[in-house]
Amino acid sequence: MAAGGSWRPPGGQGTSFKPSEVAFEGLEHWRSTASGARYPIAWRIRTTAGEWTVRALAPSQELDSRNTTGTTYWEGLAGLIDARSQQVGRGYLEMTGYAGRLSL
Repeated sequence: MAAGGSWRPPGGQGTSFKPSEVAFEGLEHWRSTASGARYPIAWRIRTTAGEWTVRALAPSQELDSRNTTGTTYWEGLAGLIDARSQQVGRGYLEMTGYAGRLSL
């Protein structure tokens, strides 16, 4: 997996990360009974600016849209947790490719 990203602390300057400066590690998984897909619902994110955990606020957020977009994917709200185990933000997590290849 290749990834990049950015981080901006409250009131601070933003930092952009090259793919070599960010690493993602799946920590917890949820398996869909509908599709059989296994999604990582908690991630450890390591960057040159620090380490965080992204955790789904609810595990069951899979969407089956094969009839409209041609894919089944996971998307939903997630919390951002710092190294002191404090939630410091909320965001939106979307994961594709876990329930099969995307048809474009």
